[in-house]
Amino acid sequence: MRIFLDEKLGVSPGACLRALYREYPEHPCADVCPREAITFDPLSVDFGLCDDCGICAGVCPTDALRIKESYYGKVFKSACPGEGGEIRIRCSAATGECTEVQCLGALDAAFLAMLGAKSKKKIRLITGDCGKCDKAPGGEVARSNADTALKVLSMYKTDAWISLVDSGGAGGTAGYSRRGLFKGMGTALSKFVAGVMPDGQEEAAGRRSVPGKRLRMLAVIKGLDAGTERVAPGSPLPFSGKEIDGSSCDGCRGLTRCVTFCPTGALALSSGKESSSGITFEAGRCIGCDLCATVCAKKAVTSKPLNLTESDELWQTRRLVSFETQRCEGCDGMSIDIREGLCPGCLQRERKLRWESV
Repeated sequence: MRIFLDEKLGVSPGACLRALYREYPEHPCADVCPREAITFDPLSVDFGLCDDCGICAGVCPTDALRIKESYYGKVFKSACPGEGGEIRIRCSAATGECTEVQCLGALDAAFLAMLGAKSKKKIRLITGDCGKCDKAPGGEVARSNADTALKVLSMYKTDAWISLVDSGGAGGTAGYSRRGLFKGMGTALSKFVAGVMPDGQEEAAGRRSVPGKRLRMLAVIKGLDAGTERVAPGSPLPFSGKEIDGSSCDGCRGLTRCVTFCPTGALALSSGKESSSGITFEAGRCIGCDLCATVCAKKAVTSKPLNLTESDELWQTRRLVSFETQRCEGCDGMSIDIREGLCPGCLQRERKLRWESV
């Protein structure tokens, strides 16, 4: 069955990392677009050039470029066979009797992990000759997404297995299998797309929102944790941890640029005691864009591999650094940076009044 995009890509310029920080150096969507249909400042897609391959959505770390969830639902329903058998999905350049998508690069890692976890079947992704295809970057994107999905699935005793091969069955194979008893997926996977937000709804695409693909991946892990034995609880996850060097970080004198620019709210400013505050980190919200490190003038923010240990780091909020705070004489609020008895905002207003009175 042929399942191609029946709706145009969703485009949310405000969610683009380059919209948050003009000098952000990465642009993976434009790098993989075979038609050069993507431009920036602001993010836009020339739908006259775009052929709806969806590869850009497969690499976009946010929901700035996204595929409708209904598309993934159709692929899932079409690809899953009945009892027995395996799931086979091919790109439009490959051959074979199975579900066909325009490019495998559009199937993000969260979808592949969900497909393996929920179906409990072997998944074979079949490519054509990517070197001769006008969508050549999609092959590497598909391989990367399959590898990420496998890293999650391989931590549990499941029958899920994924391989990526060419239509001749040779070369380019990347697979992993762990056999064992599968005890059920728990309520988190009772529906195909299961949000992990308190109200069960995905956040709207935009700044301070967790992308839909991340919500799906978190749902997979929650579902597996609910009913499946872990094989390797200390294995590296395809998520990023963060550290902040307290000896270097000064909170940008109250500006906390890493918090200000974090697109998902993974980094946040928190208050502790009246005389202290700090920067906290929630790994489940982090998309690994490293924008926090890019904007840090002190180079105090670093990333590290994240392990899913028995402490469940993915779900915890952890304080990375603490600051002493003082009370502002102008607004009576607490601030990291107090000069002349005033916080930066009150100090700026005071200086403006002095200037206007001259």
